[in-house]
Amino acid sequence: YVLSQLTPAEHNQKTILTSLDSRLQSAISQLLDERLQNLKKQGVKNGAVLVVDHNKNLIRAWAVAGSKNIKHPGRYFDTVLTARQPGSTLKPFLYARALDLGISAGRILNDEPIFTSVGQGMHVYRNYSRKYYGHITLTTALANSLNSAAILTGRLMAPNEFLDTLKLLGFSTIKNTQDFYGEGIVLGTPEVSLYSLVSAYTAFGNRGDLYKIDFRKNHPDNIKLGSVFSTETAAVISKILADPETRHLEFPGGGLDMGHEVAIKTGTSTAYRDAWSIGWDSSHTVGIWMGNLNRKETLGITGARGTGILLRSIFYEIYRDKKPKPLPRSPGIMQSHYCQVNDQLTPPNEHCLQKVMWRRKKVPLYISRPRKHAKPYLYQPAKNLSLAIDPRVPRQLQATPLEVRGNTTAATKFRWFINEELLAVTTKPQHVWQLAEGDHKLRVEIEYEKEVSIELGPRAFSVRP
Repeated sequence: YVLSQLTPAEHNQKTILTSLDSRLQSAISQLLDERLQNLKKQGVKNGAVLVVDHNKNLIRAWAVAGSKNIKHPGRYFDTVLTARQPGSTLKPFLYARALDLGISAGRILNDEPIFTSVGQGMHVYRNYSRKYYGHITLTTALANSLNSAAILTGRLMAPNEFLDTLKLLGFSTIKNTQDFYGEGIVLGTPEVSLYSLVSAYTAFGNRGDLYKIDFRKNHPDNIKLGSVFSTETAAVISKILADPETRHLEFPGGGLDMGHEVAIKTGTSTAYRDAWSIGWDSSHTVGIWMGNLNRKETLGITGARGTGILLRSIFYEIYRDKKPKPLPRSPGIMQSHYCQVNDQLTPPNEHCLQKVMWRRKKVPLYISRPRKHAKPYLYQPAKNLSLAIDPRVPRQLQATPLEVRGNTTAATKFRWFINEELLAVTTKPQHVWQLAEGDHKLRVEIEYEKEVSIELGPRAFSVRP
C-alpha cells in the first residue's frame, strides 16, 4: 500500500519512515491471528484491523490475516482495502445527518416490521433480533441498531440526503444512484472497504471534520478534506454509542464495554458473511473486519460476538502504557432527563422511570405540537401482491397477514371481507388469512362507536400454485 501511494520523489528515496507503531502492530497481528484461530470452527478464515490516531491522522497499525488464495498461491488480498458489505456500520452517518438537519435526538419512531412493495412481491425490513419495541427515541434506535427505525429515519430526509453524505465521507466504491440502492442503503447494502470505513469514522473523533489519514511518520500538515458534520452532532453520536445503558435492549451485558469511554458500532452483513466492529475514543479509531474472501457464509458470527472481543483487546494494547482520556464533550451539547409516555416525551416526574439522553442544546427535546394521526389505510397485502404456494409446506400452515395501519385507536370492530365474503370480525387491526389459490380482493369495514364506520379497499392480490 505504501509503495502504491509514494510520490515520484519519494520513490527515489532509500528509506521511507512509516507511522506504524511497531509494538502495537506486532501485538495486533498476534491478537488477530489468535482470534481467527478461535473462530475457525465457526467458519471464519479472514480478518483485518486498521488503527488510526485521529488526533494526528496517522495510521498506527495495519494487520491482515487468514487463508491465502488457493488458486493463486503467490497472490494475497489486502482485506483492509477489499470492499465488502458493511451491515449496520453505516447507520451512525445516517443519524448524524438527521441531527444536523434539525431532527431531535428525542424524535419518536415506531419500531415495527416494515413491509415494502417490490414489483409484485414484498420485502420485509426486520430487526436483527426479530424483536420490536414500539415507540422509541431516535437515540435508542441508533444505540440498539434497529433496522426498522433506520428505514423510518431515512424517510425523514430528502431521497439523496444519505447517499450524498456517504460520498462526502469519501466512500469511493459507492458510485450508483439512490434508485439503485433503494432504502436498504441505510442498512449497509453498498460495499465499502475497512480503510474507507475507518477513515469516515475519524470524522466523529475529529469533531465532524474529515482529514486525510497518512502513513508517513513525518507527514505534512493535516490535509482537511471537508466538514461533514457539526461539532455538536459528532459529540452527540459519540456519546450515544459510548453509553452501555442506552444499548441494553439489543446488546445486554458488558460484552461491548471497553474499560473506558469508547463509542462502538458493530455490523453484520447478509447471511453472516461479514462481521465488523468500529470503536473510537479521545485519540484512536479502530476498525475490524472478519469473514471469508470467497464470500462463504460464517456460522452465525456477528460484529458483537465475533469482532467485539478483539476490539476490547486492541484498546487494551493501545493503553498498555498510558491512561485513556474521556471522549471530548462539545459545549453545544447537554444531557437531558425525560419520561416517555407512549409516543410523547415529557419532563421528568415522580410517577415515571426517568431516562437520560445526550442532545444538541439548540434542538428542543420536548416539542409541543398538535398530534397528526395518519388516517387508517390498508397496509397488507401490498397493491398487486402475488403470493406463491410452497409445495414443501403443508397447505394449512401457509398464511399471510392482513393489516390496517394508521389511527385506529377509537375503532371497535374490523370486518374482513375476501371477494365480498365475510372472513372474520376482529377487535384489532390485524388478521391472518390461510392462503387459497386464485385472484382475490380484500375489503375492510372499520366500525366506531355511535354507529360510525369507514371502508377500506378493495385491494387486489393473487395467490399462485
